[in-house]
Amino acid sequence: MKTINQILEVKGNQVYVTTPETCVIDAVKEMAKMKCGALIVLQGNDIKGVITEQDFTRRVLLNDLDTDKTKVGEVMSSEVSLIEPQNTVTEGMAIMTEKRIRHLPVIDSNGSLIGIISIGDLVKEVIAEQETLIGQLEQYIHS
Repeated sequence: MKTINQILEVKGNQVYVTTPETCVIDAVKEMAKMKCGALIVLQGNDIKGVITEQDFTRRVLLNDLDTDKTKVGEVMSSEVSLIEPQNTVTEGMAIMTEKRIRHLPVIDSNGSLIGIISIGDLVKEVIAEQETLIGQLEQYIHS
């Protein structure tokens, strides 16, 4: 099973960020512009939370909050699960399943943000590994 670091080597380390003081509408516009489903909320270099499209829908739109006045810090998910590059894809899937989340910030041993992985990244890898295994089994059966 591949590691999170191997996923980042292929995917890249680009992380889109915002601040707690940003208006939620600006954060959503940034997600749309970058074609991503989540922004890491930073204050300086400290991870304060994650804001996702789902947070926006459930916490802002469904509560009829003013998108121009509501700040990211008011609606973000502040309990952030993290993963380190040496962890495996399986460990990442377990965290996401247990916590019912779709994005995991990746931190190095110093606690610095070095990337982000999504459930889509992990599912893609699991499918690729299964296809490889199936191919090997088919080759074994036919030899």
